[in-house]
Order: sequence, then structure tokens, then C-alpha cells
Amino acid sequence: MSLISKTYIYIMKSILRILFVIITFSLLGHDLFAKHIIVLRHKNKVKSVKLYVNNIVKIKTNDAEFFGRITMITDYSVILNKQIELETEDIKQIAIPRNLALQAKTIIPLAGVAYVGLDAGNRAMNDEKPVFDKSTVMIGSGMVLSHFLFRPLSFKKIRLGKKWKMEIINLGD
Repeated sequence: MSLISKTYIYIMKSILRILFVIITFSLLGHDLFAKHIIVLRHKNKVKSVKLYVNNIVKIKTNDAEFFGRITMITDYSVILNKQIELETEDIKQIAIPRNLALQAKTIIPLAGVAYVGLDAGNRAMNDEKPVFDKSTVMIGSGMVLSHFLFRPLSFKKIRLGKKWKMEIINLGD
């Protein structure tokens, strides 16, 4: 390969990389750099929670409860799922998901069902009676019922008012 063709390939690769970066930032640039963030501050302690665009939250107002992804934050409102606009003064509670508890809430009950099913299948193949062992069913049903234990632990609820205050901080212009 000649020196001219190597130089030509190098220049073309450089141009393609630059175009890729420009297109990526132009298409996704509005989400990469948040213009507004929500800060929930505790009044008596040095404790705060920051919420950005694309965070999943559960917001409770006087009228209803909404669950979804924050798609836009303006100076006076929060927009969920690109369709629900909530005024900041109407928001009474914000619940933030705890990922470990949410995963445990779904995985452990499924593991309980799988445990009982595998044990019953193994006993059926070995011609053991009874197919469903009492202790296995008790353990598996305990694992299934753990769903109700993890349900209240799966969201961190922050009630706005006396202790917590919500601020929207403008990071842009």
C-alpha cells in the first residue's frame, strides 16, 4: 500500500470519527447535560437527594400518584414519561426506588417457586412419595411471601413539608 493511500485512509477515519461525535452530541446532547436538577434537602441534617432527568420516581400529589421516568425538569414543573406535567407546589411526596430491594422483591419469590418445582420434579423422577415435601413447600412459600416483606422497603419515601424541602436548581444559562 502506498503512502498516499495510507494517508487517505487515516484522513477518512478521522473525518468519520469527528462526524460520529458531532452527530452523537447533537442527537443526545439535550439529555447528556441536564439544565435543571431537583434537590431534596433535609432541613435539620446535612442530607440531600439529587434527582436528574431519566431518574425513575413515584410522585404523590393531593389528587393522585404517578410513577415513571423524569423526562424534563423546568423551573416550575416536572414532566414524567413525556406526558404527565406536575407543578412543583402540588408535589407532596417523592419515592425513589432502592434497586437492591426491588430486585430482591422479584428474584426471591421466583427462586422459591423454582425451588419447590425442582424438588418436586426430582422427587417425581426418583419415585419418592409424597412428591411435594412439607418442609420444601414451607420454605418455598416463605420465599414467595418475602415479596410482601420487600414491598415497603423497595422505595425510599420523602414527604415534602416540615422536614424535607424541594428545590429546582438551574444549571444552564
